[in-house]
Amino acid sequence: MSRFLLLLVFLIWMGWRADSDAPTHLRAADLSLFFGLYALMVVTLGLWSRLLARRIASRGAVQRFGMKYFTRIVFAAQFFVPMWLAVGVFFLGWGPAVQEMLGPVGRWPVQLPGAIIGTLPAFLAWGALWWSQYPADRALREQNLLFRVEQDLPIYTSPSFGEYVRQNFRLQILFLAVPVLLILAVHDVAMVILWRALRMNVEGSWIEGVVTLLSALSVFVVAPLILAKILGGYSLPSSPLRDRMEAMCRMHRLRFRDILLWPTQNRIANALVMGVAPQFRYVLLSDLLLAEMTDEQIEAVFAHELGHCVHRHMIWYLVFMKVLVLALLLVTVGLEFVDEHWMRLPSWMPG
Repeated sequence: MSRFLLLLVFLIWMGWRADSDAPTHLRAADLSLFFGLYALMVVTLGLWSRLLARRIASRGAVQRFGMKYFTRIVFAAQFFVPMWLAVGVFFLGWGPAVQEMLGPVGRWPVQLPGAIIGTLPAFLAWGALWWSQYPADRALREQNLLFRVEQDLPIYTSPSFGEYVRQNFRLQILFLAVPVLLILAVHDVAMVILWRALRMNVEGSWIEGVVTLLSALSVFVVAPLILAKILGGYSLPSSPLRDRMEAMCRMHRLRFRDILLWPTQNRIANALVMGVAPQFRYVLLSDLLLAEMTDEQIEAVFAHELGHCVHRHMIWYLVFMKVLVLALLLVTVGLEFVDEHWMRLPSWMPG
């Protein structure tokens, strides 16, 4: 869900188009409201989180009632981040403000500089939510340590705040933002070549649509090479378990580049497969999954990930993203159409 919401951040920004009639004097009150509400959300949740952490530490028991509502509010805050960005971009002047910051570059047929600056408040707010959540999350982990000691289960230390932020930054932001920014970079290079070398300004035309599609396809194919580095994965050492998993792939005629161990500081028990082309396909198994599951259970998880390849779920995921982009563009065009004809409404009315 977090990746969908962060993808929505980019889609919202890309749905905004600079208006030649945008005001040159921006209202400071509107931008203060835009940034201020993000700050208020983060500070409020941060204070609540620290209060819950103190109660857990002092009473020696999990405050289930408080934690339940805190978790729900944090989940709602994650939805609020892209929604408030849309309000800021379209109604509170953040879009025109970014256009002013870009200066002459804002008139070029490029999207990357604007996307980086335009989405930055939402990503900063998303990252600040980690600061808000960390005390309650750490308190719960430490409370869980006592349970694991009593049950004679393996003990995993709680991550420091720096490790907590780095892990979330890699998994939640970089994992999505890097491919999207690479797509925009390839798009921009092609558009600048068409504009400066061939004297063709195709911004907003079907040609730009083709450029965007080809950029997305090219990045989508090679992205697993980069994403594996972002997640910090490294080749799973040779073992009977790895031999059985490789035999499973050969049996189903599925090729891959490597099986990787995914280090998460023993926070995530999960697996994933990345890559459409076999030369760029990885299967990742997290450290906690390997530590907590039996070999038979790990093989079952591995088989589930192979099923995504068999049923071409990654291709359908790409189609889904393209449909989202197209839907947002259609909404944008519709809003522009309504806005244009609404301004002409008095001329339609009799008398």
